Amino acid sequence: MSKFIYIYLTHFSRIYNPCKELYSVHALIHLWQEVEQHGGLAYQSLLAFESCLCEFEKLAHGSTLLCEQISFWWCVFRQIRSREVRYSSNLFTDEQLILDNFFGEHVLDNYRQEFDLVYNQMLGEFPNSSLRCYSWYQHGLIIYHSISYTRRGNSNSYDVCVKDDSNPIQSNLYYGQILFFFMYMINRSYSETICQFK
Repeated sequence: MSKFIYIYLTHFSRIYNPCKELYSVHALIHLWQEVEQHGGLAYQSLLAFESCLCEFEKLAHGSTLLCEQISFWWCVFRQIRSREVRYSSNLFTDEQLILDNFFGEHVLDNYRQEFDLVYNQMLGEFPNSSLRCYSWYQHGLIIYHSISYTRRGNSNSYDVCVKDDSNPIQSNLYYGQILFFFMYMINRSYSETICQFK
């Protein structure tokens, strides 16, 4: 990849104009290193950041002194919420499936046959009425979405990369999509599982 970027940048001034060579163009030189360190650009979700920007936008009214308005109301809301929220030592380790009204049943219907077969192979039985499906899963401060989340918009936070170290000679990377999360009952207690196919 670095060769392609280098060739592109060597011809950049001829294709466009030398005055277009800004820092953002220079940053392309280091792009391949960033991808190697942090993974593909398509798998870096900005959902949390964009959601935060939407909240900030609600704190400003009109077009004057926007930063002052936002900081004032942010401080007020932080003081109010600080009395309501009690943080625990499990803040970074808690796991939970999030129940909401945004689960797309059509995803389960589209993959029902494949899901039933995989479920049977893994657990030795077919799914029964105890199966519960979810579109979100939270681990600590990270929230994972799935394709079944109907309000995901253009987000691709359901794309995942899993590293397989089972082979001692060579580890493999597998890419896939989270269709949905589910919980099933074993011996009258529920067990949580992430459902990943493709």
